[in-house]
Amino acid sequence: MVKKIMVSIEKKAKSVSPVIAVVLLIALTVAAGAVIYAFVLPLLTPKGTLTLTNSLTSTVNSTNVATYKVVLDASNPGQITQVELINSSATVTRTPNTAIAVTKGSNTVTFYFTGVTAGTYDVLITWTPTGQSSTTYKIPNVSFT
Repeated sequence: MVKKIMVSIEKKAKSVSPVIAVVLLIALTVAAGAVIYAFVLPLLTPKGTLTLTNSLTSTVNSTNVATYKVVLDASNPGQITQVELINSSATVTRTPNTAIAVTKGSNTVTFYFTGVTAGTYDVLITWTPTGQSSTTYKIPNVSFT
């Protein structure tokens, strides 16, 4: 009778078959690889760049409002969050109410500044590519007339 009970218990105890165990291990390995890939990929993605393609106009009107129209080429989409005009005697900062969207490729952007006199300025553009940290680009010696 004891032998019958032992045989009955052994038949009821079930384990995972070796084939299912292998499938589960492969699925676990693939899932772990996907998680690691998701964390490492942003570290390997090159940082976006913003390049001045053409400076179209840089003028100051009679009420000291400066207009700077420029063509920029972006390697990634992003946003321009701040623009500054700097010369030896003044810094004029323009922080847009909403960031200026920049698409991948060529973008024509116009900036307006108040309280600017005619002269030569360095233009600093702060650009943030989508999903990356911001970078400030300097366009030196822009003449506003």
